[in-house]
Amino acid sequence: TKMPSDRANYSNTPFAYGAVGDGTADDTTAVQHCGKSGYCWLPAGYTFKVSAPIQIPHEGTFIGAGAASAIQGASVAGGVVQIGDGASRVYNCTVGGFKVTGSAVNAVKMCGTSSNTVSNIWARGGFIDGFKFDCGYFGDELSNLSTDRCAISNACFWVGGGFNANACSQWYTGDTLGMPFNFFFEDANSTGESYGSVFNGLCCQGGVTGLYVGANHGGHTFNGYYSENVV
Repeated sequence: TKMPSDRANYSNTPFAYGAVGDGTADDTTAVQHCGKSGYCWLPAGYTFKVSAPIQIPHEGTFIGAGAASAIQGASVAGGVVQIGDGASRVYNCTVGGFKVTGSAVNAVKMCGTSSNTVSNIWARGGFIDGFKFDCGYFGDELSNLSTDRCAISNACFWVGGGFNANACSQWYTGDTLGMPFNFFFEDANSTGESYGSVFNGLCCQGGVTGLYVGANHGGHTFNGYYSENVV
C-alpha cells in the first residue's frame, strides 16, 4: 500500500504517536506505541532513532517500504527489533521491509516464536550478533536477511536451541569482515535440541568461520551453501 507523502495523513506510522523521524530525536516511545497498536508502517525516507528494544506483539505487523525505511539503534541493550522474550510464545507476526542502522547488541532478536514471517531486513550498523534466534522456534519463515557491511564482533547469524522446522532462505553476511562467525549454530543456553529446519541459499563472505554447527543441532537440511574468503 502506498502511503501519502504528507506525514499528517499517516494513521498507522510512528508519526501518529509523535515521532520525528530525523535520526536525531529519540523516537523510542512513538515507535513502540505504533508497534503495540498491532499494525505499524515505517514510511520510506525517514530514520526512526530508538534507544530501547522495540517489542513486536503477538499477531503484530511491523513493516516498511524497503531499504529506504530505517530504524537506528542508539546503544540498544538487546535487539533493535525484538519478537518474543521467551516468557510467552509470540506467533503470527509479519515483520520486515526495513534496514537497521546504528548500534545495539543485535539488529533483530527473536525468542519463543511460532508461525511468524520475517523477511527483507538489512542490518547496516554495529552489533555483537546481527540476527539472534535465541530459543524456542517452530515453523517460522525467515528470508532475505542481510548483514552486508555491518561491524559484527561475534556472529552475523546466531542460532540457539529449540530451533525446529523453520524455513530459512537467503541469509547473506556480505562483506562483513573480521567477525569470528558468519553462521553460528549452538544451544549455548541449554534451551533444547534443534531439528528439521531447512536452510536455502546461505551465503557468507569473510570472517574466521563460515558455518559452525555445535551442540544440540541435528537433522537440518542445507541447500546451496556458499562460502568465500573465509579463514
